[in-house]
Amino acid sequence: MRWHDCWRDHRPPGPAADAIDEHSLAFLTGAFADLLGGRPLLGNRSQWFRFRTSRCARWADGNMVLLGDAAANADPSLGSGTKLAAESAIALADALDADRPIEESLRAFEAQRRPAVDRFQRWACRSQRWWDSFPARLSMDGDRLALAFMSRLRPVPLTTTGDLATIIVPAVAAWAGVSPGELPDGDLTDWITHRPARIAGAGVGGRIVSQADLAAAGVHVARIDSATDDPWGPDADRVLAAARTAIGDGADAILLAGPPDSTEVLERMDVAERIRFELGVPTGVAAPAAQTGAIACGLVAGRIDFACDTGFSRDRRPAR
Repeated sequence: MRWHDCWRDHRPPGPAADAIDEHSLAFLTGAFADLLGGRPLLGNRSQWFRFRTSRCARWADGNMVLLGDAAANADPSLGSGTKLAAESAIALADALDADRPIEESLRAFEAQRRPAVDRFQRWACRSQRWWDSFPARLSMDGDRLALAFMSRLRPVPLTTTGDLATIIVPAVAAWAGVSPGELPDGDLTDWITHRPARIAGAGVGGRIVSQADLAAAGVHVARIDSATDDPWGPDADRVLAAARTAIGDGADAILLAGPPDSTEVLERMDVAERIRFELGVPTGVAAPAAQTGAIACGLVAGRIDFACDTGFSRDRRPAR
């Protein structure tokens, strides 16, 4: 799903919404007939649709101001459209000052409010892309799929304590092929990244490896630069095409490289996930040592198979 500078609905023509709703209700009523005890499901006309993200270069013109979806909308999978509009309205009221020109007040409002809106739009875009590509994950273990959902915006700490432990523990156990009782207590990051791995059939010492380690194990890795904020956009299509060519030339695995900041690393993981799903080849990312937590989460959530970076210490050992 690509970003657009303005709102345009390009949905292809199809059955009327009511017909779609009735068909879905009839199908689900039959699927869950035993649980419903002969009773029908009731619809609320909640239709999934093809969402378009809108952004405006300016939010004000003269004394006219855009707020909420008119200025910048966000995918409804995060459910915060009203909250964004209300917070912008509060910020606008705070910025208006009778002692200065209205144009100056509106510039101050936009300068104060735009960073928060831009940040939320980036989160919403990640959520939108996750849902748009959901069918590719249907073969995943249910526990790992739950973690993939929970971490679709940003990594979650992988620990055996806390509110998310009931999701994290079974997901990590399923990924590692062990029982939950075999996991160490506390932070699981080191334990995950030091699990033995097989890349293209070759055994390597852990999930964080150097390209030299992979070469020594006989794994031919193709390193491809990847810098895109949309894993299903044109730039990612070119990365996928390069990966397909590399595989045809004999590559056993793909390594995506790029800028070291956390946002870029997460975007690379999304592209890596797409390569894993579509090409079925082991895929990793280059990432700095500071991103070890994100790497561990990406491994368990099925986004990557390994990570490479010379900044990782080879002396680290997993927690016991």
